[in-house]
Amino acid sequence: MVTNSGSMTGTDIVLTDAIPDKTVYLGESMTLDGGGLTDADDNDAGFFSEIDNEIVIDLDPVPAGVSRVVIFTVMIATPLGGGTHVIPNRASVTSPAGPVDSNTVTVEVYVKAIPTMGTAGSVLLVVLIGLTGVMVMRRRLI
Repeated sequence: MVTNSGSMTGTDIVLTDAIPDKTVYLGESMTLDGGGLTDADDNDAGFFSEIDNEIVIDLDPVPAGVSRVVIFTVMIATPLGGGTHVIPNRASVTSPAGPVDSNTVTVEVYVKAIPTMGTAGSVLLVVLIGLTGVMVMRRRLI
């Protein structure tokens, strides 16, 4: 959310938000004040830059006392081990008055470790599958 806390309408205001590490942007998920934006650099207010791995949204204009709400979705892209992981995100807003960084927003992701069979379990599974195949072949022969 970007809020104009001044007394005049803000113009030439652009929000840039780099996609956080360990995540990938979910295409066509950007919204501005509840309205969908395309990922293309076209006639709407936003676009996704694959080269810079960031979203860029033109917030112009922002009247005094008004907030503009930007929402987009990312998915975890890197396999995370069990435990809690913190994924920080920080946007930047530029205007003729200069750049302003947002507060850092963090999301805690808890990943439950998935049990695996290990080598012994894998060998046992292969043996059981093989024995099942032998049993099926024997029944066909009888």
